[in-house]
Amino acid sequence: MTGPGGNGAGAEEDLVDIEAAAAFLGVTVRWMRRRVAERAIPHYKLTGRLAFAPADLRTLREASRVEVRVGRPAPDPKVRAHEPRRATPSAGP
Repeated sequence: MTGPGGNGAGAEEDLVDIEAAAAFLGVTVRWMRRRVAERAIPHYKLTGRLAFAPADLRTLREASRVEVRVGRPAPDPKVRAHEPRRATPSAGP
């Protein structure tokens, strides 16, 4: 197994191990294992070891991309978001 860049041989890419997959996505191995347990990430189990296709990892990374909104100004960092009201002690009888 190699890194997510593959071997450059063409259509068939080598599978990568969990450490390389986590590094490629910028997450921890623990995060990867949780997603595997949830069946939220495509994977292979070869002789008890997890393996991932680089194409699947690229698809996952691209799917999590957040686009920039055009025409809407960025929030002013000096302005605080609405804070919830604090409970005031009630005057008892």
